[in-house]
Amino acid sequence: MLRVIFTLILFVSFGWFGSTQVRNENINLETFKSYVEQILSGGGFTPEAYSLDKFFVQLGVNFFIPNSYEFEKKVEQLNQDISNYCTTLETDASSENTQNLLSVAQNSWKESMLSYHKILSAPFGPIYDNSREIANNIYSWPLMYTCGMHVQILAIKDTGNFDSKALYTSQGLMAVEFALFNDLKSTECNNNKRFAKVHEWLSKSDETTKKLDLCKLALRSSEIVSRNASKLRSSWSLEEGNYTFNMVNGSIYENFKAELNLLTDSMFYFEVAKDVQLGKPLGLHKDCLNTDKKCPDDIEHKWSQIGLDAIEMQFIGLNQIFNEGGFGQYLSSQGHEDIYKKAVDLNNSIIANIQNVKTLGTLNQHIESMNVNDCQNTTETNVLVPICGLQRQIRLVNHLFKSEILPALSLNAPVVFQGDAD
Repeated sequence: MLRVIFTLILFVSFGWFGSTQVRNENINLETFKSYVEQILSGGGFTPEAYSLDKFFVQLGVNFFIPNSYEFEKKVEQLNQDISNYCTTLETDASSENTQNLLSVAQNSWKESMLSYHKILSAPFGPIYDNSREIANNIYSWPLMYTCGMHVQILAIKDTGNFDSKALYTSQGLMAVEFALFNDLKSTECNNNKRFAKVHEWLSKSDETTKKLDLCKLALRSSEIVSRNASKLRSSWSLEEGNYTFNMVNGSIYENFKAELNLLTDSMFYFEVAKDVQLGKPLGLHKDCLNTDKKCPDDIEHKWSQIGLDAIEMQFIGLNQIFNEGGFGQYLSSQGHEDIYKKAVDLNNSIIANIQNVKTLGTLNQHIESMNVNDCQNTTETNVLVPICGLQRQIRLVNHLFKSEILPALSLNAPVVFQGDAD
């Protein structure tokens, strides 16, 4: 279906670009259109003729466009499912269907969140432009202020909207998770008098009303996510923002080599999996300062418990960039097919390992039951604790990029990731 849409767009909706000519190595609109047509027809490019301009077009058409489109659709469904759940709470909370509608909304959230995690395998271009405006409004873990979400529940209850003075870190997909999966028994707000209303709200015995208040927080948050998901899709869409064309027409990037380095910088998001999603909760990161040498409170998705699914989806996305997105094809065209194969084999091994670890429990359960000394003594070859072995295995991706992929393409590693959980 997507290919049909893109093909129609290709021949109908390029008028506003005119016949712009570009400079140096960049390509003009007609060449761009021919590349898109060739990709959508399934023909692809021959290895000897593969080049960076073709790679960037293939990456946009086969990875960023379909994934941003899919994310937008899943969030639209999330909005509808949350709305249905809220309506039932408001009109017939005792209905047997209420719990079923909550489960539907929860599953919808999981699908939306995992779709976004695939995009986060390379947060590149529009998602991080303008000081990460779109990303911050969609999902800003681990910067979320959970006490602020309780404060926002009361703001929405009183006015129907978020407090305009509040930070974005009380909204987004994490606020939806908080509202759909969290219990009604506790808060991270302290006993300061400015949070008195939060504690008063928690102490009320009317559980149905509190569930409805939480549902309204989820709905307002998902509406914000939906608007930003549409911005992201629109930025990549061939007939609207067409960021794929902007990647190769000279309007944004100085040259293709610099652009490629920015892309590989974004692909280092696997460092987040290593250091933040796993390293800190497991006590393998310097920022975990708990006396028991592990930090379960820092688990991502601790309410929905899909932390391992999130990491898995990021590596599925990384594989898609190498395969359908053309990064592996570009490596091969430069004489490095062996590195391409090694990268995909490693990613596949990590995905298989995640699936195996998931059969043993959620990330929450692994961290709760693990022996911290065995975790710290786990290596890639001596796996004393499976979840810690996974974290060690992800370090190999870092090593492969820094020792083989980047040198092969004469690129630099990003300075922002220092490997604290190495």
